Amino acid sequence: MLPEAPNTGSIAAYLNSYVSCGSVIPGPQYDESGAPAAWGREEAADESWAIVQRGVCRDGNGHPIALLAIDDMKKFQAAARREAGAGFLVGQDFAVVPVGDSTIRRLEPSPLMFLNCAPGFTVPDGYTGKPGRVDGCVVTDYLPAD
Repeated sequence: MLPEAPNTGSIAAYLNSYVSCGSVIPGPQYDESGAPAAWGREEAADESWAIVQRGVCRDGNGHPIALLAIDDMKKFQAAARREAGAGFLVGQDFAVVPVGDSTIRRLEPSPLMFLNCAPGFTVPDGYTGKPGRVDGCVVTDYLPAD
């Protein structure tokens, strides 16, 4: 069962069980701070992504982790499919976009799944996967190397 976290504060609290996710900064405030870019600046303003709240925390190495509270996962996955190459770890009602590979690897044992909408993607042997909420997307426990 995928975890639920309805806002960026609860997403950060969930992540802190696996990785360091320091204080959450609201997306617009983070973007204006001059800090390293975090995913979702434009997308959060686009209704088609169904992102109701975007925040950013930093992992133990100072890399940003975008925290996305989503009110319609089907709409989010449809938008992700259009944005080929974007990779997200997803729960039932949220997504996260970590930058640092060590953070991604530390999230591997969590119940979060990787959303992959790349054309022709097949889940490698030894991993599980199931269809996403839109045709062409798969959620899997396989996390590609960065």
